Amino acid sequence: MIDIEGTIKFHGHSCPGLAIGIRAAEIALREIGPHSADEEVVAIVETDMCGVDAIQYLTGCTFGKGNLIHLDHGKNAFTFIRRSDGKALRIVTRPDAFGPPDQIGHAKGNRIGAVGRAAGKDAHRDIAEGRPRLQGFPVGPVAPI
Repeated sequence: MIDIEGTIKFHGHSCPGLAIGIRAAEIALREIGPHSADEEVVAIVETDMCGVDAIQYLTGCTFGKGNLIHLDHGKNAFTFIRRSDGKALRIVTRPDAFGPPDQIGHAKGNRIGAVGRAAGKDAHRDIAEGRPRLQGFPVGPVAPI
């Protein structure tokens, strides 16, 4: 079971970006394996948005252990690699994961308005209750390098 409340507490607030990270971590844990107790799982994140906190909290990948790597490509894309056998997958968030942009409620810059905060809370509730709200997650294997 994904610890949504613990993730929100770790991050400091509930928001759509955190919901994206929760869903990405949930997919990674299902496909790659359990929480990274001993650096078995590596996460490569291509953004510095709120969702990275969820990935860190839920997968156990951290910058300090060297298994959370930030490549700032400005994309909501996350690659997870299992070191033991090289199995890897890349998860990319589609721009319409929460619906059309006009429903998200962006305010100035990259701040989320009241509608966006409500969308994040709704997304967290849907994830907690097992409803597949976030459909915008193309997931694919990564070829070995």
